[in-house]
Amino acid sequence: MNEGKEVRQGQIWLADLGVQEKPVTAGMHYVVVVTCDAICRIRKAVNVVAITTDHGNVLSGLPYVVEVHPHETGLPHTSKINAAQLISIANTRLVKYVGTLNPIVLDKVLTKIKIVLGFEKLP
Repeated sequence: MNEGKEVRQGQIWLADLGVQEKPVTAGMHYVVVVTCDAICRIRKAVNVVAITTDHGNVLSGLPYVVEVHPHETGLPHTSKINAAQLISIANTRLVKYVGTLNPIVLDKVLTKIKIVLGFEKLP
């Protein structure tokens, strides 16, 4: 459960993504809330994107990935935010608040989502 904290765009949470088939991210996973604040206030669900450690560097250089560092996320290690893993979940699946992205990094993530959805051209 989300600790009673108000959910806002740019927040990082540990979330229970449930059971999914590969290659969709499942189980307990860090995510970034990308739903705008106005919608977060009225819905009991949010859109999130998955965060991964990408130990094998599989995601490096992909046009829909943003690399982030511990000082930008509150996570203990360098990670990658994968905008192609855009998921809608109930707020009750947000388990533990971790931190909030700074506006510059959040803007990069939102731009990557626009690329994934075809609203922006690939760089």
